[in-house]
Amino acid sequence: MEDGRPARKPVTGGGEDTIGLAIPTDFAALKERDRTEAVAWRQYIGSTLSSLFNQGYVAVDFGKEPVTHYILTKTDELGGENIFRD
Repeated sequence: MEDGRPARKPVTGGGEDTIGLAIPTDFAALKERDRTEAVAWRQYIGSTLSSLFNQGYVAVDFGKEPVTHYILTKTDELGGENIFRD
């Protein structure tokens, strides 16, 4: 994490077109504890996912080690096209 926010990081063994996006493990608890921080996380994750989707990434899985994260890969790695991109 950088500055208390998630950082894009490569997923071990995933190849260069696969990345992990760290997310809060328990968003509901975070929201209860610090609503401002929860809103900052939600905005950061939303804008980061939007950017990655526009670059041709798609969410393909969810991991919990070493931190909770979404796993995204380039559409080309899946052998298809991203129907959600403009």
